[in-house]
Amino acid sequence: MDVKSYNEDIAPKLRSARGFLGALNNAIEKSGPEAKKQMSVIGWSQEMEKFLFQALDALEKSEKSKITRIQPMQYIDVVNLIVMAANNGILCRKGDRVFVSDSLGSERRYLLPIADAADKLMKDQEYQMVLVKELKKRGIEFALLSTTLEKMGGKSN
Repeated sequence: MDVKSYNEDIAPKLRSARGFLGALNNAIEKSGPEAKKQMSVIGWSQEMEKFLFQALDALEKSEKSKITRIQPMQYIDVVNLIVMAANNGILCRKGDRVFVSDSLGSERRYLLPIADAADKLMKDQEYQMVLVKELKKRGIEFALLSTTLEKMGGKSN
C-alpha cells in the first residue's frame, strides 16, 4: 500500500470509526436510564470505549507500517531537485549554509531534505566525489550543480 491509498482509504475509515465511538458515547450520556441500562447489559462501558479506541490506534499503527516506503532518491534526482529549487529561489545560501526560503511559510518543511542535501554537497568532499562519479556515468557534468550552488544567494556572506 502506498501513502495515497492509506490517505484515501484507511485514514477516512479510522476517522469515521473514532467519530462514531465518540458520538455513540455522547448519545448514551444524553439518553435516559433505560437506554443506559440496555447498553450496560450488552457490555458498553468506559473500559469498552477505551479498549475500542486503543484497538483503533493499534489498527492505525499496523496499517501505517504496511505503507511501502519510497526508495532512496537517486543522485541525479537530488541534483535535479537542488538545481530546480535554487533556480526558483526556493533554496538560498548564506555563507557556507544552504537553507529553504522563508517565503514558503509552513511548506518549508517539505523542502528541508533538499536543502540538507545541498548543504552536504557543499561541505562533504567524499559525498561530492560519489556524486560526480554517478553523474559522469549518466553523462552529466557536475559543473551545472556546482555553478548553481555558487549562484545561490550571490556571494558568500
